[in-house]
Amino acid sequence: MTQEVIIVSDQSAAGTVNVSIANGAAVSGNLYAAEPEARKGFRGFSVEIPAAWTAANIGFEYSWDGNTWYKFYSSTKVRVMLTSVPTAERCAMVAPVEVVGLSQYPYVRLVSLNTGTGANENQGAARELAVTFWR
Repeated sequence: MTQEVIIVSDQSAAGTVNVSIANGAAVSGNLYAAEPEARKGFRGFSVEIPAAWTAANIGFEYSWDGNTWYKFYSSTKVRVMLTSVPTAERCAMVAPVEVVGLSQYPYVRLVSLNTGTGANENQGAARELAVTFWR
């Protein structure tokens, strides 16, 4: 006899924050602005990307004061980012495990990055992204 296994998602352990990248811009607003509790103790997060996305990777920046921003790198000195982001379908991508290090900073934002040079890549229209943190 085969036993049925049901997997249930524990939504109480997650929090979702919506951020925007404006038309002609490359950076989002602060991920914690709408829900400062989101950063407390998170272990990781995923980013839901809209179906229309100007070809770009998604990197991460942090700030201590909300004015001066710094690029976020791994311990091997490689910029932490989402790569191969689809441009024609809505999807969610899990951020690399290194993003847990961002939970200590009071300000974090997403940055649209050129896939070749790594420079900021402006989006061709306003883009809404949903970031879901899990604990």
